[in-house]
Amino acid sequence: MSEHWSGYLRARWVEHLQGKCFWVELDRGDFGLLQREFQDQQDLLDVILDQLKTGKENLHVIVWALASGISIEPVHQILKALDVNSRRLMHRFERTLLEDRGIGQ
Repeated sequence: MSEHWSGYLRARWVEHLQGKCFWVELDRGDFGLLQREFQDQQDLLDVILDQLKTGKENLHVIVWALASGISIEPVHQILKALDVNSRRLMHRFERTLLEDRGIGQ
């Protein structure tokens, strides 16, 4: 189960940002953020979210955009608003794994 937990959390976070499902564990102000902020860039946003839902990180998205010839500025704006790195959730499975490895004690 622990190997799937990060993907599950990422998918719930995206649902929250899209305004599809409110999760009390997540920031109330983030609910529906993407509908409010990026209505005119929906196609680009959908592609970026699809990548993030599969576990890709900001760097993967940036490399994809550059390789695809997509303007980096709107990609950067979306990634900045999403702020993936500051919204990482850690479940007890991850904490236990880190503790078993002597990390974070």
